[in-house]
Amino acid sequence: MTNNKQQITLVTSLIGAAIVVIAPQPATAISPETINQTAQEITVLIDGINPGSGVMVSRESNRYFVLTAGHVVATEDEYTIVAPDGQKYYLDYSTVQQLPGVDLALLQFISDRDYPVATLANYNYSTKFRNIFVFGWSSVRGNLTMPTSQFSPGLLIRKNFALTHAQDPISQGYELFYTSKTEIGMSGSPILDSSGRV
Repeated sequence: MTNNKQQITLVTSLIGAAIVVIAPQPATAISPETINQTAQEITVLIDGINPGSGVMVSRESNRYFVLTAGHVVATEDEYTIVAPDGQKYYLDYSTVQQLPGVDLALLQFISDRDYPVATLANYNYSTKFRNIFVFGWSSVRGNLTMPTSQFSPGLLIRKNFALTHAQDPISQGYELFYTSKTEIGMSGSPILDSSGRV
């Protein structure tokens, strides 16, 4: 009987240890300077009729996937994706995927260069406010010949609280509301949390 009891205790201890190892660990906050550096490495400039920004969210071999606002690439035109190192890539518009019901689009470009991609997070939006950071390429009066990067801290506001202040967020599927200051050219910019995740 004692041998069985010891085996059960050992199995229970091992299962408990496995749960501790497997359980997702909460993300730890990092400095705004580190978040800014991360944002600069994953954010692209999208040059076209409606200049905007985007974030590299995935990579398959030498194909990169960029998430941006759908209205940035709403019309078929010539677009250039400018990577964080300044390298320019022509956007093949036939590969643009407009996501249904939301103002989002997924773009692709091919590069042999090694670029980091965003770490994505899955959130529970029960918190009324959350610290966030927006990074993107702003333009002065729509002129992207001299784009400047902008890093803007703010708060993510819960949807039901923000709806009282928004004009028409529902028609385009907007779910996130924040207080960060953004400029022309920053549509499609990544919103990063205090751990540098999108």
